[in-house]
Amino acid sequence: MTDILPEQQPPERRSAPNSASDDVHVRLTCSPPLGQVTHIAKEMANVKFAVLLETASPSLVSDDEPEVCLWHNHRGHSDWSQLLLKPTKAYDDVMLVARSSGRSIARMWFEAELPGMSKSASITSFTVKYRIGAKNDWRWVKESTGAQDGELHYQGQDYEHKLSAGLDQFFSGLSSDVEVTTEKAETDDTILYSLTCPVSAAKDPDSGYSHHQIGKAKHMTRWFSLVRLWSPWLAPRQGKKQFSLDKDGVLVSFVRTDGRHVICLGISGVQDVVTTFLSDDQGNLIIKGRNDRLETGTSRVLMAVADSFETANAAVMYHAREIVAENGVAAVNDEIKSLLDDKVKPEWLEEWYDGFTYCTWNGLGQDLTAEKVYAALDDLKSANINITNLIIDDNWQSLSSGSSQFQRAWTDFEANKDGFPSGLKDLTTKIRKDHPNINHIAVWHAILGYWGGVSPDGELANRYKTIQVEKESGVAGGKFTVVAAEDAQRMYSDFYAFLSSVGVDSAKTDAQFFLDLLQHAPDRRTLITEYQDAWTIAHLRHLGSRAISCMSQSPQMLFHSQLPTNKPKLLVRNSDDFFPDIDASHPWHIFCNAHNSLLTQHLNVLPDWDMFQTSHPWAGFHAAARCVSGGPIYFTDYPGKHDIKLIRQMTAQTVTGKTVILRPHTIGKSTDPYNAYDSQAILKIGTYVGAARTGTSIIGLFNVTRQPLNEFVHLNSFAGTEEGEYVVGAFTTGDFSKPAKRGQAHAITGIDLPVQGWEILTAYPLQGFKVASKPVSASILGLMGKMTGSAAVSGKDMYVETNGRLRFWVQLKALGVLGLYVSDLEARNLKQDFMVLMHGQPIPVETVSVSETCSKVLQIDVETAWYESGQKPGWSNEPAKEIAKTKQDARQAAIPSHWILDESIKPSTGVQDVQDFPRYSGFFTAEELQITEATASEVVANIADRRWTAAEVVTAVSKRAAVAQQLVNCLTEIYFKQALTRAEALDEYQAREGKTIGPLHGLPISFKDQFSLKGVDSTIGYVSYVGKPATEDSTLVTMLVEAGAIPYVKTNVPATLMMGETVNNVFGRTVNPRNRKLTPGGSSGGESALVSFCGSYIGVGTDIGGSIKDPCSFTGIFGLRPSQGRVSYQHVVNTYVGQEAIKSAAGPMCRSPADIRLFMSTLAAQEPCLRDPACLPIPWRTEEEKLPTKLCFGIATGDGYVNSSPPLRRAIAITKSKLEAAGHKVIDFIPHEGVEALDIVQKMWSADGGAEFQRDTDASGEPLHPHLEAWAGHSANVMPQTVDEMWANQQRRNVLARKWLDHWEGTVAETSTGRPIDGLIMPSTPFPAIRHDMRYSWHYGHLAPLLDLTTGVFPVTTVDLGTDQVPDDWQPLSDKDRELMDYYEKPENHENAPVGLALYGRRLEEEKVTAMLQLIHDVVGVDY
Repeated sequence: MTDILPEQQPPERRSAPNSASDDVHVRLTCSPPLGQVTHIAKEMANVKFAVLLETASPSLVSDDEPEVCLWHNHRGHSDWSQLLLKPTKAYDDVMLVARSSGRSIARMWFEAELPGMSKSASITSFTVKYRIGAKNDWRWVKESTGAQDGELHYQGQDYEHKLSAGLDQFFSGLSSDVEVTTEKAETDDTILYSLTCPVSAAKDPDSGYSHHQIGKAKHMTRWFSLVRLWSPWLAPRQGKKQFSLDKDGVLVSFVRTDGRHVICLGISGVQDVVTTFLSDDQGNLIIKGRNDRLETGTSRVLMAVADSFETANAAVMYHAREIVAENGVAAVNDEIKSLLDDKVKPEWLEEWYDGFTYCTWNGLGQDLTAEKVYAALDDLKSANINITNLIIDDNWQSLSSGSSQFQRAWTDFEANKDGFPSGLKDLTTKIRKDHPNINHIAVWHAILGYWGGVSPDGELANRYKTIQVEKESGVAGGKFTVVAAEDAQRMYSDFYAFLSSVGVDSAKTDAQFFLDLLQHAPDRRTLITEYQDAWTIAHLRHLGSRAISCMSQSPQMLFHSQLPTNKPKLLVRNSDDFFPDIDASHPWHIFCNAHNSLLTQHLNVLPDWDMFQTSHPWAGFHAAARCVSGGPIYFTDYPGKHDIKLIRQMTAQTVTGKTVILRPHTIGKSTDPYNAYDSQAILKIGTYVGAARTGTSIIGLFNVTRQPLNEFVHLNSFAGTEEGEYVVGAFTTGDFSKPAKRGQAHAITGIDLPVQGWEILTAYPLQGFKVASKPVSASILGLMGKMTGSAAVSGKDMYVETNGRLRFWVQLKALGVLGLYVSDLEARNLKQDFMVLMHGQPIPVETVSVSETCSKVLQIDVETAWYESGQKPGWSNEPAKEIAKTKQDARQAAIPSHWILDESIKPSTGVQDVQDFPRYSGFFTAEELQITEATASEVVANIADRRWTAAEVVTAVSKRAAVAQQLVNCLTEIYFKQALTRAEALDEYQAREGKTIGPLHGLPISFKDQFSLKGVDSTIGYVSYVGKPATEDSTLVTMLVEAGAIPYVKTNVPATLMMGETVNNVFGRTVNPRNRKLTPGGSSGGESALVSFCGSYIGVGTDIGGSIKDPCSFTGIFGLRPSQGRVSYQHVVNTYVGQEAIKSAAGPMCRSPADIRLFMSTLAAQEPCLRDPACLPIPWRTEEEKLPTKLCFGIATGDGYVNSSPPLRRAIAITKSKLEAAGHKVIDFIPHEGVEALDIVQKMWSADGGAEFQRDTDASGEPLHPHLEAWAGHSANVMPQTVDEMWANQQRRNVLARKWLDHWEGTVAETSTGRPIDGLIMPSTPFPAIRHDMRYSWHYGHLAPLLDLTTGVFPVTTVDLGTDQVPDDWQPLSDKDRELMDYYEKPENHENAPVGLALYGRRLEEEKVTAMLQLIHDVVGVDY
């Protein structure tokens, strides 16, 4: 027998009754169920009863008809009467799961209706009796099964929901010193009260305590509470008659005779007050407050009243979150926000949440060593169990000696030398080398160091200030040493930085309740919150929020650390341990978790239902529970003892070889809080996968009693099945029900569970179609043979194509056997009627079959087809996720219907040049064309002079942007309505005040998708970033808005932002408006296409390697890449977060150099350095704009290694000729440094081995574009650089910068101006706009961002099909130069492409470069 605490002893379960001999052969199942409460809505005119009588001895019923009778008190509490049920065939189609069939089983259905409804809300009790023939005696079901009476809770027709009801309607005996206020609930039809009462001040060292009475719940029929089982854990309590708590409660709920639920929640963790609940002998609800501050505190209780438990529960939890947020520590919240901006993205954690995880605790025991860890991992590998995460549990740390864990204390960060002689670094290095499937390695530790705290004689005590504290008496009681509050943050930061440095990237932090066990008020108020915050900040900063919180269900932690949503979801242990050798602890563990999740579903956590062993007798029970929990799955097998089949039922392999769990999207929780542990009822745990109405609803069923149970599960028990038709599938048998809707007789499923039995039911929505004029119903089921296989579906669609075929589109997060329900499958021929494609290729016919358990289920062995076809993770030009389709649908819906182009005027797909469509289509008025084709400078002047209104401008340019979207797919986010509202407000301001609000008053400005606008996504092309709207604007956006600008759209980018092509899996491909076969460039290609089309006046782009220069050049517009510090980049979503060697810069893209000046000078005047610490205190220096009469430009057609293609060389010749004709000097300047710059930059970009790109695409399962995959994907196998390698490369940049300076300064001897060259004119790329999916063969654009040179772009001409042929006598400079010309091939490949050039200045020469762009524009012009 395992030693456990009294609090951990599982409750007694009722024994199975002794049955009479005849009862052994007869079984009855009743709906509504016996022993449980059924709530009857006021709309229901009657209650239908159905009873199934079964016998394994048909002879008992062969001679005489059985009779079944309902015994009830519907007429009054003491007025019992009977209602005879009639035999019926209406339920013959009901699916009966795991029940024998054949002649040996006789089944008969009986039904009746309990007519009428109580005039007032009331309760009807009922039971069932039966007899086998009129000559036999009646027998009560209770006698054979022990089932108690069922109850019907009517809402009553005279009930009216009154939101103004006083608290006295629900409780009697409220203490006078409890202040009650009515709050506005965030849930519908809910009464919400806030109760506050004083708590005595602490008198050091003792806390202050106060008790206040809420009173006795009126009209209460049943109650439920989550109590503090002991300090670290919650557990459920239920009762019927008198309310009585044996432990302090955190949440209490009452269901009343009128069907309403009253929920009370005590709020803790605010201002050092703990608020819980007690009861007295009379059943009164008592508020218990504990205050650790020296001034009087306040206990806070929220109380909600609603028609359902879930509604009332949500109301108190939502409001509690507001209270906690209002009382948070601003500095801590700001630091958390900063860390999220810089170091953590929630989407990065999907692998941490969903990876299959091994924990060493039970499997390897407490005598843990590195060799045992290696052996266990090798054993898993030999069994083909590819775990994703590893948790090294207790007993790795360096500890002092002691007789028990509570006497041993932590001495040092490094692992103990006995078990881990080579240290953690060696351990993790070997693990990752031998087991590359392991992505994350976590170690265990206690919140205060170890169970015995910190050793006063250890290294840590020398490094940090320590104090001695005392814990409350008990198993963990007594005095011990801990790091003092003032050093807690430093200690945690150092510890987790150490872990990160040795290859540990995650942590399991246990014994957090020790903070609550602190006995003395001074320790409690200084340590409890400080340690929680120190731990949170440290795991965000150093571990990317990969942390597990354990033994932390103390009230202060629930509210302070786990409720706020200002950080990614935390993995949190959800209940006390179970004990493998104690049978009774297993069902109690599942029961506790299911009910604790009623609270934790509203915390910012994923509940961890604890590790288990797959080879244990209770393993299937635990596995099923973990699968429906909505949380992670951890196992702790002994080496060599694994249930492979069970593991495969819980998990699946991805196409990249990772093992993932199939986690539902909602937290699994008990569907009936009031069913007690001894109620002889099946425990039902409900969860959900997918979107509302189209997703699948799941119920896990568990027999936690000591006797077999049989029940009916109604379709209305499945969340989200209110509308439509469904089929229900049973996991263990593979059976499927007949299609049903709520309310139909057969819309129930019969369940028969033996002791220790379980089942998982899934309700799949059916969609109806007409195929060849015949109705067909279908559903996408997910992976068959998986407990929660529907969670493997990450995208789906079903529709009838124009050719009349029914098409299924399915995206899976992992491999397996895909199931499709097709209602007429029996009538179809697999070979003739079905074609299954994977990535556009047919799969082998033998991988498609019909299910052996249901003839309407088509099975597709995707896993076999994948491997046999030699598929590899790759690229799809179609949306990779249903979420992407939804995102595109939302974008389309934001375009007003009257701006949608009719097919009669919309250019066909064969028309490539759509640049002038607005002019010739007739879709735009003359005034709209005039407004949209003006420059930004002209627009603000016309608005200021009141020739145009801001509303007119916004309407016109929004319309043109909407058309641009339809023709070139350039937008990501659209907010035309909000823009028009702001424009109208600006017009009102101008009319009222007689002036504009700023220099950009009324000017619409578009933004590259990176820029944050509050409430709007910045996906930057990643599927995993969808649905995560910004919480604040980028600083640049704020400054432009303050100057009068109006944001109205955001524009498309390539995923990763690191391609010269603008295409991604979320929004698709952006094309060039001058030739839709060509790219508009990247990564600011959405901006360049929109600005070129005159759908924007100024677009804000970014550039780390040509992302402004190339798109501007490819689409014929102007642009500026300023030096760092001139334009704010704060709060901009980006890749390479934290990479400082080469940095991206934001700048304008527009159709006039004057607009660049307008943009830059406006921002400089707003002193961005006062808002963004990275900005420099440099105003717009007008004196720098005054150019000398004669300028000297360097000019280059290439970098000396690769020359540019004919169109670029012609543009250089045009520019040179016209500048010289205007009196300026032009000299040759070959930037040889660009070749080395390219190599340096490529190494900087790949320093992490592609880990960031891989992480952000793996988070959703989307593939990288082939160009990126070949460069930085998994298949590229790029090794991350060492620190030494990165530093050496950065030093190369410093040396190159000096070479460049010397080269530039050395031109003074050639310029004849007495100055070095004023600027360098050369191509940004060696070619004009290229065809889609062609990879850049060479690039000149790396030098400017590497050396942070101010760089402008200007248009010159377009590709000439006659002139721009490759000369017959052309000779290459190098092999790469030959490759470039082969790449260019001929001008027809670039037809109508604009040709632009770059103008390089020195660092921080924005004023001069802008002025030179204007001069060039005036002199050279644009030749098209």
